[in-house]
Amino acid sequence: MRPGRCSRLGIGGLVLGLTLLSSCTSEKNATLILLPSPTATLDRLQGDEVLPGREMIFGIEVPRGLRIAARFADSAQLTGQGEPEAVANHFRGHVLAEHVEIGANRTIFPRVYVKGDKKKRIYRIEIHRSRNLTTVNIRDITPPPVPQGLSEKERWERAGRSPDGSLKDPLKAQ
Repeated sequence: MRPGRCSRLGIGGLVLGLTLLSSCTSEKNATLILLPSPTATLDRLQGDEVLPGREMIFGIEVPRGLRIAARFADSAQLTGQGEPEAVANHFRGHVLAEHVEIGANRTIFPRVYVKGDKKKRIYRIEIHRSRNLTTVNIRDITPPPVPQGLSEKERWERAGRSPDGSLKDPLKAQ
């Protein structure tokens, strides 16, 4: 083969491939691809924003700089080098809270719901800094479901009380 012949075959193959590809698409299944504008900063962090980690705890991504130190069925503890303000802002983005208690060394989310949690569990989140270590305590404080279909007498029995509200004999209580 001559050197010019290979480049002509390559170009011819490319043109043939593009022609076949364009003839296969129709207006029905055509897809419009939108690219972000060059001025968009989708991959940039804002101010004190923390990169999300790869670990999850109760449906919340663990912020970078923290690790899961202890995990139980209804509680967890995270520790690490993250700044408390940045960690608190990370949790604000993942939970729904009516109010937040902010102190000198501690931030407390007393009753929060995790965004997207279909079970609507309630959590308490405490963030505090001691020396150079940030600690986050997360505890599930969801009350147990109320039993349905109990008579008034059965409710008193389960509470360990007699119908007048006085404490029953502990040896006879169920």
